Amino acid sequence: MERSQKIQRIACIVFFLICLFFPPFPRVFSDQTSDNTNSYSKLVSLYKLYFERQEELFKKLTFKFSADQVVKGGTSFKLTLEDNLGKKWIFKEKGANRVIAQRLYTLFGLNAPEIHKIQLVLNGKLCVGTLQEFIPGLSTLYSYAPASISATGLDYLMKAQVVDWMMRDHDPHSSNFLIISFDKQNRADELMRIDQDCACLDHEVSVLDYERMVAIDKNLNSSAASNFYCRIEEAYQEKKIDLDLKRAYVFVRFIADFPNSQFEEVIWDLKSRGEDSFSKNDPGMLKKKYEFFVNYLVLNKRKMSEDFKKLYSKLAALRGARADFSENLRRSDNLEEYCANLKNKLNTLEKTNSSINSNPGDRPVRISAIASLDGFRVMYRIYYVCWSEKGDLKKECKKALKTLARLGSGAQPNEKKAISLYMQEIRKIQAGKGMTYPFNQINKLVDPIF
Repeated sequence: MERSQKIQRIACIVFFLICLFFPPFPRVFSDQTSDNTNSYSKLVSLYKLYFERQEELFKKLTFKFSADQVVKGGTSFKLTLEDNLGKKWIFKEKGANRVIAQRLYTLFGLNAPEIHKIQLVLNGKLCVGTLQEFIPGLSTLYSYAPASISATGLDYLMKAQVVDWMMRDHDPHSSNFLIISFDKQNRADELMRIDQDCACLDHEVSVLDYERMVAIDKNLNSSAASNFYCRIEEAYQEKKIDLDLKRAYVFVRFIADFPNSQFEEVIWDLKSRGEDSFSKNDPGMLKKKYEFFVNYLVLNKRKMSEDFKKLYSKLAALRGARADFSENLRRSDNLEEYCANLKNKLNTLEKTNSSINSNPGDRPVRISAIASLDGFRVMYRIYYVCWSEKGDLKKECKKALKTLARLGSGAQPNEKKAISLYMQEIRKIQAGKGMTYPFNQINKLVDPIF
């Protein structure tokens, strides 16, 4: 009997602690009134209509291999395609998480490139991945210090940081931000986040928590050093830049106050639209993990405002100031602004949609090019071992050459050419001559055109 009572007492204590730290998901903030909920409903309705129309247009597009391979940087396999409207698109393998990240950025009023899931038959082999629109003539924040960014640009980065943290994206380096325009002082002004390959995956730490550790404790390491949000926070702490914390906090509360039911509806809708085609090919987004993923997003959304205040209060204190989060703007202003933005995008989309042939484009898209996705994966492993100095390089090279020889024996001529180039590079590395290109330029090993 005593043992039973003891177990009951322990169970009550555990239940109390769970409720204390992880309460159920009520409408947490007092301003989640019916009017507020209706305002969010309007935004969600416009958001859904916009992406329905965008997908309708995308299905009408036809694609061909582009003679101008515009993107060769990064460590992922890339090909450039061109549609019948003359727009270029970048193909990358897998990536249901990229689609979700882009959709959430759009929902929250942040610039993001158009991106769609697609099936590509490359040299006779089916590849599942995404097409992301390529925006020509733009530079990135790679060579820009925080002081070279306008107030508008810094506002975008603070908002992007919050959304990336919610999605657990740990890869916001400077090259992942395009500069759309400059202000009169030639500072980076309008920005756009791209290449969200690490969003919505199952990582141990979320960005905002990690940045608190980096910015407050000054515990910089190689991973944090490339994180552009860390540079922004460091510049703020050292009084090199000013940040509008009030405005940013209004945005934080706008997301935190998003009614849970409507927020979950958006996320589950994204699964039905983007995840099913990836479930067998993208281990990071398997259906069995999706419910956990949704719950984690909701949990992050709920605690976002408190975490934001803690982070920037400490940063302000290190700066010798006191952070002020009093709201001088209404959250309804955000809703009205984002609704108007989506309406404008929708109008532009409708005009384009009505101007092109209504016949659907061929799916899957068939491409012939000097390329091998299977060969790239093998080459990636060798470059990674060289770059990280982890693993037995001689053993890995020997294994890789056998694998490539097997892949080449049954491949089409264009794929054989690519595999031959990969084998040539591995033999060079095997001979102790090192990599021809840095790890983040691995795509330069094979030119898909020649």
